[in-house]
Amino acid sequence: MKLLASLALAAILFCFASPAKAAQSEIALSSPVLIVGKYAPGGTIRAIYPSDPGITATIDWSAAGESVQSGNSDPLTITEALVGKAISAEITLHQQGLADKVVAASGEVVSSALPDTTGSMGWGDESVITPGCFSPRPSNSGGPKVGWPVWFSCQPYNTNFGAPTSQTFAWYRNGQLIEGETSSQYRLKTEDSGHNLWGSYKAVWGNGYTFTESKMLPVAIPYEISVNKPTIRGQFRFKGKLFAMTPGWDSAANLTFQWFRNYSPIAGATSRSYRLQRIDLDKNIQVMVSAERSGFSSVSRVSDPAADADVAVLDASAAYKKVFSSYQPTTNVYDISYITSPTMTQDALAHEQSLVKRAADFWSPQFTPEGVTIVYLTKDDTLWAESLIQQHPGWASGIPGGIRSWIEGRNCGFALAFMAEQKQVFIQCVHLGSDHSLNDDQVSIHEYSHWFQYQQNPALYSSTSPWLVEGQANFYGLALGVGPADPDLRFINYSLAGHATQWDLYNGYGWGTFKFLDLLEAGDTYDTQIFLSRSGLVWDSYYLGSLASEWLISNYGHAKYVAWTQNLLRNKGQTRDTEITANAIAFRDAFGFDFSELAFRLTPYIAARSAQVRSVWNIQNDKQVRTPVLGSTQKLPAFAAAVTTLNDVQRDWILERLKDQTVSTATCNVRGRDLGKANESIIFKARAERTCDFIRSLRNAQGIPYKTSATVATTRNSSEWGNVFVTFGR
Repeated sequence: MKLLASLALAAILFCFASPAKAAQSEIALSSPVLIVGKYAPGGTIRAIYPSDPGITATIDWSAAGESVQSGNSDPLTITEALVGKAISAEITLHQQGLADKVVAASGEVVSSALPDTTGSMGWGDESVITPGCFSPRPSNSGGPKVGWPVWFSCQPYNTNFGAPTSQTFAWYRNGQLIEGETSSQYRLKTEDSGHNLWGSYKAVWGNGYTFTESKMLPVAIPYEISVNKPTIRGQFRFKGKLFAMTPGWDSAANLTFQWFRNYSPIAGATSRSYRLQRIDLDKNIQVMVSAERSGFSSVSRVSDPAADADVAVLDASAAYKKVFSSYQPTTNVYDISYITSPTMTQDALAHEQSLVKRAADFWSPQFTPEGVTIVYLTKDDTLWAESLIQQHPGWASGIPGGIRSWIEGRNCGFALAFMAEQKQVFIQCVHLGSDHSLNDDQVSIHEYSHWFQYQQNPALYSSTSPWLVEGQANFYGLALGVGPADPDLRFINYSLAGHATQWDLYNGYGWGTFKFLDLLEAGDTYDTQIFLSRSGLVWDSYYLGSLASEWLISNYGHAKYVAWTQNLLRNKGQTRDTEITANAIAFRDAFGFDFSELAFRLTPYIAARSAQVRSVWNIQNDKQVRTPVLGSTQKLPAFAAAVTTLNDVQRDWILERLKDQTVSTATCNVRGRDLGKANESIIFKARAERTCDFIRSLRNAQGIPYKTSATVATTRNSSEWGNVFVTFGR
């Protein structure tokens, strides 16, 4: 009886205590309280505040401390009378059962904007926060995940007075400012899980006109499921039983299993254990473990191959061998016209033409060119190239930004393929002599492979996933251009590593950090699915598409792969529903499984290949690797006209050379034709100074003492005018 009485008393106390514990004295802020809008006559200002069910607001607007509108939540319309006054608001939040919460919000000073008689403010779709390098995740949680970047997808522009002179950014977790986050991009953190994320920015023009905006990421950030890389234990012999070990995994998550043999799923092997069959001997055996939990990001991880001495090492060369073995030289003569610059050497031209002939022979069963024009030039041909484009005005639309920006801004590291006047045009900047690189050995075949794709469907880029368009062309460029002299894939893997680290650079990481490979080596099938589902031209498409092509050709052969590509591309341009149906049929007909399974099947292969790609990054004898020779002088990639700030290509060039930790001095010498000309002198000297400033800042950040000096010199060589030459030393 005493025990029962105690339990009853406890229950009574609990019942009485619960309401008091759950009650809140004031309204909780689930979003920041801000005022945003266009701070000029004719603009409107509105308030952002929590919009949870049951919350209402009363807004009292003030200008320079004097009330101008009160007692309602309507936006404030800016009039001429408010010019020069700072806007503020007192926002009172109401919710039944809770005390009112009063929050003060400060705005901006109203400016007198320039008359907008001929143009207008162009805000796109208004500024919105969107996931950056990923689309929303196709999981049960339905949202982005920790580690992904988000950013404002459009920026303000005025057709009368252009882009803003300054922009500032801020990020909020629910209603609280996230300290130190002041860029347009924000990378989701673990502490964001379960919360709403807000971003805001302020744009200011030279005339004082100010615009502010704030948006919320459409969904709350899901929580992370606690996982580790699974391991395999058991008896590594015929009929031996293997077990998937998952220590440290979330006990509340639902786990599913799939065993793989040589990077392809084993039919029916979907339990925690697997008994080895005779066919498994000398094969890679892996297990993929997937975890799902409501409100959490779904996740999968792939184990390392079973630790058996008889397990074979992944040989990725099979696809490249199958492609090159199917290549048969012909005596065909193709309808291709060549235009070469004055600096293009006969040896380099012969080499590039041989690559084009190889590509034409290879694709001849599927595609024959008609009226193709190929232009070869070098880094010293800017003026010649501009004159050529003037003679062919129809080409300009295929060269965004103009040919000068491509030659000088990318240090000749580009090729352009486009349609002009219903004819194919290809322009390539070729590196000569010691500057010859892997790019020069594959890009002609890469672009020719695009022509095969265009022949199947002229509207390719607007309707086809980039992993197929760019990944396929990249794979064939490497297979036919580099593969014959690279049986162990050292240079192919190095090229793929370059594409992988472009993703790092694009998404706010440093060159060569290999955050992308970290992501892929984890073996998350949900991430793979996202990459294969994306649209638009994105850096990951080259890398992921190459590996997907490898896997499909290795397992199903070149002929089936090409047949599927043709059927897939020919079905593009129809209605979305019929297109999806037709493509699904084409894929199943070629490979025997649904396209929706591709990411799942690919993930273990991509994880293993990414580890291999990482391992060859530091090939010392590759001509693309440029470590500084102490005392030598090297040319920094060229600046565009009138530009003094360093671009990404130039920064990458410097980062590559600073990998040598013994280098402790740098001299940045700029060269011009007549440094007595004030404007030219200022621009050129600024280039040298900013180059050395960047080098010194990198070393200072590493805690390494470093000396730099910026100098100027005159030269009669027009190809050197405005360029910076760097000398490294100890």
